[in-house]
Amino acid sequence: MSYKDVDDTKRYSVPAVERTIRIFHYLKANKRATGAEIAKDLSLTRSNCYAILKTLQLHGFVLFDIESKKYSLGPIFLEFVRTIVEDLSLIHVARPYLQNFVENSGLSVVLEQRVNFNRLLVIDRQDCADDVRVIISIGTRIPITHSASGRALLAYLPSREAEELVNSVSVIPLTPKTMTDPAEIIDDLKKIRARGYAVGHGENLEGIDAIAAPIFDVMGEPIGVIACAATTSTLSEGRLEHFGNALRSTSDEITVAIGGKPPK
Repeated sequence: MSYKDVDDTKRYSVPAVERTIRIFHYLKANKRATGAEIAKDLSLTRSNCYAILKTLQLHGFVLFDIESKKYSLGPIFLEFVRTIVEDLSLIHVARPYLQNFVENSGLSVVLEQRVNFNRLLVIDRQDCADDVRVIISIGTRIPITHSASGRALLAYLPSREAEELVNSVSVIPLTPKTMTDPAEIIDDLKKIRARGYAVGHGENLEGIDAIAAPIFDVMGEPIGVIACAATTSTLSEGRLEHFGNALRSTSDEITVAIGGKPPK
């Protein structure tokens, strides 16, 4: 990082957020403390400190013990830690299978995880050696109703939940081929369950097709997908089924490796 980057970071620093972060670090180091102790040790005004603490308490970031009058970090941090661990665990377990798929198919592949009720997040990517390839950046968020990736997961949700999502999460048409009609999407979900993977033809970019297959947890619920995007000529009708079945086999291997189970 350059000095200019540091200066820019300081320029955009928000004092209230800075004070909140300092309180987090203080409670991490001291476990429990009263508001007065926190304010004194961090050189904060009592009113400012209490306002921050009560706001954090309201949202579950800190707990307040009435008897001791002390604050401690709240359980919501456990949820954050669990999410991070799950992400890292899935990446770690899935990566060898993704690499094997790339070596055997010559296609790049991405790993996507459901991060809330209507979004997928690209959390890993393995690229092929081909000079011509479609790049999907890690950190890309994908609406669950959009493209092959979203529909690959959507197809294995309970029917009522899937229909509610299809009817509530709008799809932005990126090309004339983008599937946006709820009835068409719901009909496609049946086809996905029948073949085991989702297919998209030029929905994000004309001339680029996609395939995606789901990953399931121990309860048999879909938690993510693996997906490929390539030129229409690469995923031609004659080769589409071959690559689709190979991708689904790989997603099933990942499912088993994380202790999950594909639906019957």
